[in-house]
Amino acid sequence: MGIISLGVSIIVFTLIVRTLMLPLAFKQQKSMKEMQKIQPQLKKIQDKYKDKKNQEEQQKMQMEMNQLYQEHCVSPFGGCLPLLVQFPIIMALFQVLRNIPSYIGQVNVLYSNIASKVMVIDGASTPFLEWADKLIVKDFDITNINKVIDVIGKFSSSQWADFQNLFPTINDVITVNYAQISEIYTFLGINLADKPDLLSIGVLLPVLNVGIQLLVMKTSGSGATDNP
Repeated sequence: MGIISLGVSIIVFTLIVRTLMLPLAFKQQKSMKEMQKIQPQLKKIQDKYKDKKNQEEQQKMQMEMNQLYQEHCVSPFGGCLPLLVQFPIIMALFQVLRNIPSYIGQVNVLYSNIASKVMVIDGASTPFLEWADKLIVKDFDITNINKVIDVIGKFSSSQWADFQNLFPTINDVITVNYAQISEIYTFLGINLADKPDLLSIGVLLPVLNVGIQLLVMKTSGSGATDNP
């Protein structure tokens, strides 16, 4: 049946990815420490060729530096590997979170239950065209259930209330399915479908997370020697 909470699912997914990334993280840490050890030697090589700007001398400097890297089994780009591995995962997750009903079958069923009922109601296209324009759903067609789901899938809490008021004849279907949708999207009392304002914890949490990441990066790099 899976985890019936979007917030918990993201946390579990993140923990799984971070666990799988541990070997690369350890390798990165080891590479960073080794790079710190050879900084004095790199500095000597750079000072040696500091006033030699012609291409031949610069190539010699690069060769000496590469030889030093090989002797210590390190790469100046070793720290980028975890980021390169994580990037496609982050992009895929971002794409899923942009349109959850299209990618998660259990959620899609709930939206389909509502969409199949509303799309046959006379006059439903008028408010849906307005919502589609406001929520940026291109090429909207009331006869296309996927397009109707795209609109409903972007509703905030207030828009759900408006939706129920506009279509009282299917209020029972909306209420039953929206209760489950709301349960999936709600995490720590926050509806993740709503756009947070500047004082919302939905904004504060990512800001705090970025602050912690910067602090960790600054602390872990405080012992490193500057490398021009």
